[in-house]
Amino acid sequence: MTSLPIEKKHQQALELDKILNMLAECASCDDSKEKALALEPQTSLYRAKEEMRQTADANALSNRYGSPTVYNFKNIKNMVKRAELGTSLSLRELLEISNALRTIRSLSDWRKHCETTETSLDYLFSGLTPHPFIEDRINTAILSEDMVADNASPALADIRRKIRNAGLSVKNQLDKLIHSPAYQKYLQESLVTMRDGRYVVPVKAEHRAEIKGLVHDTSSSGATLFIEPLGVVEANNEIRLLQGKESDEIARIVAELSNLVGEHSQSILQDYDSVVEIDLIFAKSRLADKMQAMEPVLTDDGVIRLKKARHPMITKTAVVPTDIYLGDAFDTLIITGPNTGGMGTFSPSPFYTKEVDAFCREHIYQKTVDAMKSEGRPFKGVIFFGLMLTEDGPKVLEYNARFGDPEAQVVLPRMKNDIMDVMEACVDGRLSELKLAFDDNAAVCVVLASQGYPVSYEKGFPITGFEKFDNKEYFCFHAGTAKNDKGEIVTNGGRVLGITAIGDDLKTARKKAYEATEWISFDNKYMRHDIGKAIEEA
Repeated sequence: MTSLPIEKKHQQALELDKILNMLAECASCDDSKEKALALEPQTSLYRAKEEMRQTADANALSNRYGSPTVYNFKNIKNMVKRAELGTSLSLRELLEISNALRTIRSLSDWRKHCETTETSLDYLFSGLTPHPFIEDRINTAILSEDMVADNASPALADIRRKIRNAGLSVKNQLDKLIHSPAYQKYLQESLVTMRDGRYVVPVKAEHRAEIKGLVHDTSSSGATLFIEPLGVVEANNEIRLLQGKESDEIARIVAELSNLVGEHSQSILQDYDSVVEIDLIFAKSRLADKMQAMEPVLTDDGVIRLKKARHPMITKTAVVPTDIYLGDAFDTLIITGPNTGGMGTFSPSPFYTKEVDAFCREHIYQKTVDAMKSEGRPFKGVIFFGLMLTEDGPKVLEYNARFGDPEAQVVLPRMKNDIMDVMEACVDGRLSELKLAFDDNAAVCVVLASQGYPVSYEKGFPITGFEKFDNKEYFCFHAGTAKNDKGEIVTNGGRVLGITAIGDDLKTARKKAYEATEWISFDNKYMRHDIGKAIEEA
């Protein structure tokens, strides 16, 4: 597995990709969506401020005049470049270019109808060069992807008029034939149809000799011949000749329209890129409205002050805004994922050396207690210190006024003292009279959890296997359990049980703990398999 650059890892940890997906959904065309997904954090303060100003200006314009419309705006760059090289485009391509030109014109008109207040977006809007002549010429000439209008050129209108007149003349001649009593008995049906672009009549096969002409087709049964009577062959030939001229004229019109696009290709291509950029900026504005976001003040002093901040991926009503300050009084903030709580632990820790213990006693434990006492609130009870060992020494992550869970599950089974004696001494202020003592052994605890913890999981599954625990070398601590109506112990939480084993050393205790996890059974049972793995590394 290839590791990502550290910057990419940070972006993924902050779920930037999900934010960019939200931004892409607010964009109106495929290319602006693609640009949204490819955005990278800005490292230049100047550029960051410029882009922030663009978004703010777009938001101000949208809130006052409504958001500009970029509808069905497709990538026409390849088409325009081919037209620039002299290639004749298809009718569909010309219509798509016309639609793009209409969008360019509408954006230009939209900005002109806004008040003349200057914005950071004006260079994009002012750079747009509408081409209404090209747009109108294409729309006048082309009716659909497969139809050119009669009035696309005088020549085309004249050719099609002649085709209609010639066709009408042929049909009139054939109508007389099919309604003639002399010929009706030779026909399969009294109708005029077409084969290979020529007018024909359906003749019974046995009367082939009665109607002189050219056979263009035969029915699947062979009973009907589609014959072009000799009297209309010349007229049909004229129609085919006119149809050829029609195709040539259409090709000339399409080439002319393509050349027109090619002559203005550079400004059209530049306008296309500007529209994509404008759409992306207004997509940022739409996303800001959707998030109910505020414009931040950007600085380069390394200090971050977020007031009433909330994660944009979480529904506003489901999160409590928080103030975050970083870079002034302190410069490190640890961001974690969902709080899973402890999934296992071991005691003693080979990493908690005598040197670490001495440092913590002097600089963390005693100073914490002394500080609370100096503030007039001396602490009496249990303090759990959450520590992290770093290259710069032990660091405090958290305090808990309770036993650590599942840390207590590996400490208490090793303690020689009676826990009640210790608690009473604490209440009476006599802790200094006690000497805590621990067995020279080791303990490992593996937590059995419900599959899906900590996000979503089912409860109420019966648990079996408790009878194997002897409370001497094997312990089963209940965490998220309950009794159902049948008196069965069932799952009732994310972390369900803490399975602890005692051994002569940590490796033995770890092996026994994982063996004991197999004694317990319940549906959706889940556990980590790397608890104490660091023991082997140590």
